Amino acid sequence: MKMLEELKTAIQKNLHHLEEVEQNPWLQLAMREKYMLTEKDIGRLCYEAEETLSVADLEQLKGALAMDERRWRFYKAKFLYAPPEKD
Repeated sequence: MKMLEELKTAIQKNLHHLEEVEQNPWLQLAMREKYMLTEKDIGRLCYEAEETLSVADLEQLKGALAMDERRWRFYKAKFLYAPPEKD
């Protein structure tokens, strides 16, 4: 149960950050790269959730985040298919 709460908190924090940036067009321009990295991090957390949580816990997490399957897969794709980060 601890893992479920940790994942939920981390994803909620990142989603909140994205919402803040989406509210302000100037922030969108200034923080474009950080925005994309945040989307990728959400995808990483979604992938981690699928690998570690039971089906019931995974459904509970998606419900708590109000995230439908399309949006879940969108973020996962950002993680799985994004180019590697530059050092």
